Amino acid sequence: AKDFVGIAERVEVTDLAHFGNGKPVWMFQEPGGYRRDEVVARARSRVGEDRYSVLFNNCEHFCRWCISGKSYSTQVDAYFHRPRDLFALIAALQPQLIA
Repeated sequence: AKDFVGIAERVEVTDLAHFGNGKPVWMFQEPGGYRRDEVVARARSRVGEDRYSVLFNNCEHFCRWCISGKSYSTQVDAYFHRPRDLFALIAALQPQLIA
């Protein structure tokens, strides 16, 4: 299933090509509190989850939770520190939120 902006609502296993959907995927290493096998196990434990939210549970929240145990998004935090941009995002999404 897809959400109102065409993003999969369910956590699923996929490859980078499908995840990127023809767009570049940026990867970087970030220190975390878990070994690689633990990170993979944490990610797999959420396969099938369907609680996606662009503001509260997006792919960045998911990745950070997998590696550190803390669910947060620097992108979303930046929006909350720039209210003008946050309201522009909400306004852009509003027609889909109402439908």
